[in-house]
Amino acid sequence: MATVTTYRITFARIGRKHNVPSIAVAADETEPAQVIARHVFDVARQHLISTDVNVEVELGDEPASGGEGWITAGFQTVGTFTVTPTLTTEE
Repeated sequence: MATVTTYRITFARIGRKHNVPSIAVAADETEPAQVIARHVFDVARQHLISTDVNVEVELGDEPASGGEGWITAGFQTVGTFTVTPTLTTEE
């Protein structure tokens, strides 16, 4: 049985856009930061011209804990976001 947590990703900004809608991401407990980073990357690419986009996610040490993240393009931070767990289920 796997534990799956749904996270709400709330963007402070991506590029010059400050009104980017939040997204929900479901991830199991094995590598949630990587799953979140992939989803954030997909959203970021819709708002940025640069093809050199990277996403970093820092989650707390406890399973299903929240955190924060950064979107970079080149050597600049072009976005930030918070990660908040909203629901944890056993599947």
